[in-house]
Amino acid sequence: MRKGLRGIAFVMALILTLCCTVSALGEGQKYQIEENTGDNQKNYPYKVVTESAVLYLGKEDIELLGEEAFYDGMYKLLENMDRDFAEAREVMKGFLKDEVAPISIYTDFIGRAEEAQFYSGYYYGPEKGIRLFHNWEQGASILLHEYTHYLTYGCATVEVTAGAWGECIAEYVSKIACRNYTARAWHYGLMEEEKTVFAANGWVDEEGYPDYRVYYHGVAWMFGQPFAIDTRYLAVCDNMMTMTKEQQEHPMLNSISDLEGGCFMEFLVEHYGKDLVFTHLNIDGKGIRETYGKSFEDLFTEWKQENEKRCEEWGITALANGK
Repeated sequence: MRKGLRGIAFVMALILTLCCTVSALGEGQKYQIEENTGDNQKNYPYKVVTESAVLYLGKEDIELLGEEAFYDGMYKLLENMDRDFAEAREVMKGFLKDEVAPISIYTDFIGRAEEAQFYSGYYYGPEKGIRLFHNWEQGASILLHEYTHYLTYGCATVEVTAGAWGECIAEYVSKIACRNYTARAWHYGLMEEEKTVFAANGWVDEEGYPDYRVYYHGVAWMFGQPFAIDTRYLAVCDNMMTMTKEQQEHPMLNSISDLEGGCFMEFLVEHYGKDLVFTHLNIDGKGIRETYGKSFEDLFTEWKQENEKRCEEWGITALANGK
């Protein structure tokens, strides 16, 4: 399609979209598409304003996916985004500033940002907001995680150090404490064979969607097994690492996987309470012992034992061992 015709098609699509939005608003939806008059209007000529966010639509991203696929994915995301964000704020209630401003979210499916090579989305700070990479499905899989970064780094009343604790709490909130309906709508990105296994073992919710918490705890358990040695994984220090026997036997906070970090955070909240945990997200190894009365290694070992029992009850350990 020639450039001029693409422009006409884009405008026509926006007209249709605006009409659909007016109808949706009448049915109780809380978003509105507007023309972007800001400095970034060249790359993002339109924006969607919701209660919790301002979503900037990239013109080249629309052309990349095609107008129908782009808008279908956008509406699917909007169906649950504000509800998920509100639930995350509720989980962190009492540890956030009185007002949480709407977060800016940008589509970047064409991969302008360097981080698009490694991530499905990325939080750049309160001013630059969040970018979603590749497509709506991949963006949906990480959006609540990145929004939690916004809450912890940009809106929390207690300092949260960058790195391990920030990733632990983002994983805990987005994968365990919240239902994450946005990711759920895309079946959390699970492959068809994985969804079949979930259905066969009854690991589904009341509507037949995969129970992602089973998956999450199960994979976290696997990181501590002999067959996981030499496995490459994303650690809470935000670096790719290789699992070693030493890390399994003598774990260090910065070297645990994201999944282990989320489950470990759940363990701390359940056993020590949210008030203690959420006000001590800037402590080092010495601070962990002073706060919890135990070393990180001892606490992590207790979590591993508890998580293994949970996985045994679900039948995960038997399935992993071919039984």
